[in-house]
Amino acid sequence: MPDISDPLSQKIRTWFNQVWNNRRSDIIDIMLSPESEIHGIAPGAPMTGAEAFRQFHTAFLSIFDGLHIAVEDTVEQGNQVVARCRVTGTYVGDRKPTTPVRPVDFTGMCIARIEDGRITAAWNNFDFLTMQRQIAAPADAAESAAPAEGTAPPPPVLKLWQ
Repeated sequence: MPDISDPLSQKIRTWFNQVWNNRRSDIIDIMLSPESEIHGIAPGAPMTGAEAFRQFHTAFLSIFDGLHIAVEDTVEQGNQVVARCRVTGTYVGDRKPTTPVRPVDFTGMCIARIEDGRITAAWNNFDFLTMQRQIAAPADAAESAAPAEGTAPPPPVLKLWQ
């Protein structure tokens, strides 16, 4: 359980370990301020508050098995902490038999402002383009043949934000 007296680096490691790796959505309300602003994980305006983040969290976790976010490095300054992360897991999409299952491995960074023991703002920059490419990549060379003339391009793979 998070402790308000933990150093900032420990808090951000706890966030990623509990909320993401252990899939503990109940920790969101403990560690995220109700007025928090989360930037960079959805297009447009930042997400505000725990409920908006929880919806994103639920949707993102639903399309991956074994999602793991390793915090590889942290840097603290004042009331902010930067976490350099590596994300791994298996994309399973809508879990239908026709959905291709693909491994993902991409990196990202998060800057979090922590006040009174809770995250009040976060600025995220994760390599979702690499994630999308890995999800859309053909499983083998046979699948990588050019599409037949007159066929439509495949639909977008991931639509979390619509």
